[in-house]
Amino acid sequence: AALLLDRGERAAGLALLSTLDKELSGAVHGFGGVEFGLLEQVLGMQGRALVVDENYEAGFAKLERALAMRDQPRAELLYWRGLARYRGRNDVTGAVADLDLSIQLQPGYWPARRVRSICLWELGHYDKALADAAAVVAADPSDTEALLYCGMAQERLERHEEALATYKEVAERESPSAGTSEGGHSENQAAGNAAE
Repeated sequence: AALLLDRGERAAGLALLSTLDKELSGAVHGFGGVEFGLLEQVLGMQGRALVVDENYEAGFAKLERALAMRDQPRAELLYWRGLARYRGRNDVTGAVADLDLSIQLQPGYWPARRVRSICLWELGHYDKALADAAAVVAADPSDTEALLYCGMAQERLERHEEALATYKEVAERESPSAGTSEGGHSENQAAGNAAE
């Protein structure tokens, strides 16, 4: 299923995941073991794929089921649920809670920091938004989206000269002569950002 999704065969990948979900759900019935772990993986993959496809409510439901299957949630699943909350439900506070826990579990999980940055910006926490966006840029200097969020936070903090320089750098990166696609992101980042 993952291979199908990675190759862009989304309908076939989701259909296979749906079949696996039904088969494993019938086999698990609340017991642990291999089937339980596989079901969690299938639900997580379904949730992520649905969020990428902007089917936020269905993705959220799958991610909720996956997250309920463990005492210790996985950082990636919390990130995708946070993204579904933010994009699909406009629940910025709930998204920040999911993203906070994701980052607590895996501090170097940069997609969670990038999304948390814009959520914090929307909540008016500009210093925190800038800190997250700057951490992402420090880890990946080619992350133009995070750089843009730096500029947005700098502007709100009335650090106008810094914001202007940041915006200028974003514009240079985004110009056709810069030769980047998807804001300078790698293919994997671009897939995640399509959902963001």
